[in-house]
Amino acid sequence: MGAKIRAFDPEGMDEAKQVLKGIDYADDAYGVAQGAGALVLVTEWNAFRSLDLKRISDAMAGNVFVDLRNVYAEKRSKELRLSIQVSAALKRFQTSPQRKLLNRQLRDILHLRGN
Repeated sequence: MGAKIRAFDPEGMDEAKQVLKGIDYADDAYGVAQGAGALVLVTEWNAFRSLDLKRISDAMAGNVFVDLRNVYAEKRSKELRLSIQVSAALKRFQTSPQRKLLNRQLRDILHLRGN
């Protein structure tokens, strides 16, 4: 069956919908969490810095939260049932060829937006 992607971005949803097909878009971060097996935080928007992790945890079917921006401390996850994975994934990603490719793709998207 594969993975289903549900996404939310407080600033770029309209642009993303034009370029990224096959993705379900939620109204907020909590809508993304509803029934999710895993969550991945890939941006540092302020809206994501103060999430109610208990609410996120309760909404999820799984317990994997990958924080690629190191916004949430691992020790905080021990209070909840979330398995927050941070710095190791981030360190590998910072120097990876995939990050360079992602950065090029993001620049292309921004170019399409006229930024």
